[in-house]
Parts: sequence; C-alpha cells; structure tokens
Amino acid sequence: MAKVATVIGIETFSDRRITEVQYAENDAKGLDLVLQKLGYQTTLLLSGQATKTATLSKLKKVIRQLGPDDTFLVFIASHGFSEGGRNYVAAHDTQADDRTGTSLAVQRIFDMFKRSNCQRCCLFLDACETGIEGDASTRGHLAELSEDQLREALDTAEYFTGFAACRAHEKSYSSPRLEHGIWTHCLIRALSGQAAAATDGKGRVTAATLQAYLSHEVPRELLTDWGPGARQSPWQFGGLSRDFVIADVAALGVVPRTSPKPATTCYALDDGRNVEVTLPAGGMTMEQCLRFCLYLMSMAR
Repeated sequence: MAKVATVIGIETFSDRRITEVQYAENDAKGLDLVLQKLGYQTTLLLSGQATKTATLSKLKKVIRQLGPDDTFLVFIASHGFSEGGRNYVAAHDTQADDRTGTSLAVQRIFDMFKRSNCQRCCLFLDACETGIEGDASTRGHLAELSEDQLREALDTAEYFTGFAACRAHEKSYSSPRLEHGIWTHCLIRALSGQAAAATDGKGRVTAATLQAYLSHEVPRELLTDWGPGARQSPWQFGGLSRDFVIADVAALGVVPRTSPKPATTCYALDDGRNVEVTLPAGGMTMEQCLRFCLYLMSMAR
C-alpha cells in the first residue's frame, strides 16, 4: 500500500508576458515536506522543471507503477484558465499567444487517474483562472473556468476526489504574511497535524473533514489579509462511495477532540461582507436555525 504524490509549484514562466504566481514554489516545497513526513514518496517539480512535456512524463511514469491499494495525490499551484469549457493549467513553458496548445489540460490528468490501477487518487488545484495578465498576488479568478468539467470528470469515479482553491468568478489569494497561497497554507496546516479541526477525532484527515476545515479557515485568513471585500470559497468535487482518508496525522502530534466546541463560521454575503457567527456546540435546534437564517437575511440587507 504505497503512498505517492507529485507536487508541482510553477511560480515563474519562460514567457515574460505571464505574471509570476506569488509563493507557488513555497507552497509546493511546504506541502512536499509535510507529505514526506506522512510517508508519501514524493516527486517535486518547481517552475523550470515543470514544463508541459516533463510534467506529463513524470505523471505517466508514476501512475504506471501504482496498484489498486495505493494512494496517489497530485498538487498543482500555477495559473489556470478555461477555453471551450475545458480547463487548463499553465506550465513553465506556456506561451501567452497559444495557451491551450502549450498548457496542461486538466482532463489529461483525470484520464490518467481513470486509466491507472490506483483506486485512490486526489487532485489539489490551486490554479484558478487566468492571471496571465493579472496581479502576482492572486492566482487569478475563475471567470470562465468550467466547474462542470471538474465535477463531471470525477463524479463517476468511485474513489477519486479533487479540491479547488476557489469557486467560479473568485480569486485564489496569496498572503505576504504567510508567504503562501492562503488555501495552500491551510492545506499544509491540516496535513501537518496542526489543526485538530481538520481531523475526524481519531487523528485522520479525510476528504470530508479537510473540506470542512478549508471552508472555515480560508475565509478567516482571507479576512485578515485582504479585508471584508475579498471572497474565496474552497470546494470539493468528485464521487466517493466511502470516505477518503488522505492522511493519518495522529503520529505527528494531533490530539483528537474529545468534546464538541462552539464553531465560529465565516459567511461571505452577496455584497462582499464577511460575517462571523458562533454556532452552539452540538448543532442547532429548529428555532435556532430559523433565527440564524433571519439574522443572515438582515445582515444582507
């Protein structure tokens, strides 16, 4: 039962018309180190090492060696874009005037998952639209990125799942304070055993607990660095018939939670404001739920 990961961080590009992806290499290095501590055999590709040809070659080589009981993770931090309903990730040698021909088609990665013998594959995608002519402090926004393609590509795959840093029409933000992309910073915390809230109470980070943690923590960190007008909503796609255990972090020092605690949840309202609400331990009664909905409606006015 091997655990294998390919970690890709593309911060700079051979075509100078394409802006840098701030902290993408830091993201990849940080996650690579954590995955090694968790027992993963990792392949790390940074900027110039991550050309389109080299990246596809590395992925093919790794996938061919996997068996049905193995786990395979792929992480990509770069720019992303969509054309014709198909999603792409910029490689180091992507050319701005031939984006689709020189970039990595996300569908190629999905196809590799499906053709492999491995039944536990996971894609982490911090590469949200386009940024090719944008600001280096963001990984762009999903103005046209096709959520449907991401969802449909893995919904029929029983043991495959994927995580994206943000939803359509949103940006994936970086943080000078953290020296990471905010979403990837939270991902690293979860997998390094620094966040008991990301576990199932037994020291295991599953697809479900990880998504819940990212959905809560990313807006909180975003509010600190970028203020109430910024919005970034992590999301998960894929079809799982059973929960996917991504990491057992108990050996790294996570102390399982023994009792429920009040949860502070950050909600992004339609007018761009972020609202933090503390929910009672053990959930809400019907009356509390109705009051909570009325409260959010009043804040949205």
